[in-house]
Amino acid sequence: RYLNHHLQHAEDGDLNTGGGGGSHRANLGTSGAGGSGIAILRLPTAEYSGVITGNPTVTASGSDTIIKFTGSGAYTHGTGSFDETADFTIVGGGGGGGDGHGGGGGAGGFRTSTGTSGGNSSAESAIGLLAGTYTITVGGGGARERTGSNSTIAGPACGIIAYGGGRGASGTVGDASRPGGSGGGGAGFTASLHGSASAGITAQGFAGCADSANFDYAGGGAGGGASQIGQTNAGNPYNGSNGGTGRANSITGSSVNYAGG
Repeated sequence: RYLNHHLQHAEDGDLNTGGGGGSHRANLGTSGAGGSGIAILRLPTAEYSGVITGNPTVTASGSDTIIKFTGSGAYTHGTGSFDETADFTIVGGGGGGGDGHGGGGGAGGFRTSTGTSGGNSSAESAIGLLAGTYTITVGGGGARERTGSNSTIAGPACGIIAYGGGRGASGTVGDASRPGGSGGGGAGFTASLHGSASAGITAQGFAGCADSANFDYAGGGAGGGASQIGQTNAGNPYNGSNGGTGRANSITGSSVNYAGG
């Protein structure tokens, strides 16, 4: 995500996908905020207790119940054993982009038991459900030049963290980007004030990329995504570049793209 005009706001990351915020080429505009994260549980309807807090969306798909948290809440399971399981998808909040030829924000960390996880890693094991409360925290997207917040699932014998995406580097002051679920991109304001790109978290996302070229007013580097590193723009290094692509996931019954840089 990148904007090429003065005095305008770069694109924000998509809500409830953990997308990274866009960076801004001009000194006078502002970069975009990261998108908020999400947490989704899917379990057999016959095992679903119906006891929830917060305001999740509860739907049915075939013989399963799907609980989609776009804000923090909880699910309390009844009597259970590890023979009862819940699939999950969880995404951290995306990182904010950097101002002044800054870098793009990295996507929030992406973890799932229903398909390929972030960093092109294997699907994780489903949650073995025990009686008790599973507390859900949905991470907010980072404001401009701020790292996203973590999303978590915490309960009996369960602790899952999807880390917030790293912020993009600031071109105006030469601040470095930050690592995260996916890493933030490097800045390109001047050859001497260009922040480096940062790494993603293993099995959650990819690294951001450095600025397009090591000279004054080069375009900032893009943030990393769940399935690809941030991209460089070799064709026109004065412009920015595309963020790393996200990862499609169908835990809800429909394919949705999450965690794009």
